[in-house]
Amino acid sequence: MNKLFGVLMLFAVLLVHFIDCRPIRSSKRLVKVGVQLDNSEKTASASGNTYKLEFTNLSYKLVCQVKFRIELPETATLDEYWNINPIGPTDHHLFTLPVEQLYPGRSFTSARLKLNGVGEPKVTIMDTVDVLSTKPCPTVPIF
Repeated sequence: MNKLFGVLMLFAVLLVHFIDCRPIRSSKRLVKVGVQLDNSEKTASASGNTYKLEFTNLSYKLVCQVKFRIELPETATLDEYWNINPIGPTDHHLFTLPVEQLYPGRSFTSARLKLNGVGEPKVTIMDTVDVLSTKPCPTVPIF
């Protein structure tokens, strides 16, 4: 009986350790995105507008990667972008952040978009990868 109990306990410890160590594809609600007009004159212009994107980690976990989509109004096109990485062709408007660690309560505020035309972009979080904040992020790209 004691041997069986010991084997079961070892199995349980190994199972918990395995589950705890792997990165988790998690809910999109861990990261909030804010979009602000970032023109120097702070007014919208038909010739082009620059927008600041702010990604904030709302969880207690370490967010390792953020995949998001940028939806443009019909009256605008994506001219330039800074501090975001495209996934595939940019006409699909899927991107990731260049930072691999977004700590709990912290924000990434260096992302910018420049649009030609009128209208504000809509940014939607598609997927995130997170681990417990005491664990390292995975070293291989997940997206």
